[in-house]
Amino acid sequence: MSERRDPAEVVGILNQIFTLQAECVQRFSGDIDKFVGDCIVALFQGQDATINAIRCAAEIHKAMRAYNVQLPEGAPNVELGIGITTGEVILGSIGSEDRRDFTAIGSHVNLCARLCALAKPGEILLAEATYRTVEDFVAAERMEPQHVKGFSEAVPVYRIAARTS
Repeated sequence: MSERRDPAEVVGILNQIFTLQAECVQRFSGDIDKFVGDCIVALFQGQDATINAIRCAAEIHKAMRAYNVQLPEGAPNVELGIGITTGEVILGSIGSEDRRDFTAIGSHVNLCARLCALAKPGEILLAEATYRTVEDFVAAERMEPQHVKGFSEAVPVYRIAARTS
């Protein structure tokens, strides 16, 4: 998208999309950790964290479908994939003496980024440990284990299929 549009237009579109996503994250008791390029990193905590993250992801896809419907004719749709992992992360003030960000780091953050990159438009990908915590409540299909950067073994992944309506 960014190579075919004016940078100011790209920033405007990203801000609109980030606003839609941030509203969903907040509605499902999540916190935005950071914006990275065209991605949002959100954290969910507590007993219902995993199911809230999945519900949030579904609502984000619903919001994106509504966003795309209102685009002018001929404008390309904005589509995204979502990855969800569960586990411990390190929260802290990370950076140099001159500039620090309070953020989350760790293997689960890295895996989540890899799942996002693998997810096709409208998909929600779950790490295996994430799926196991909700398998009685969520329908998902097991994909071929994926080789992703930063992990020596192929990672089991589950896909919640995209909804078209």
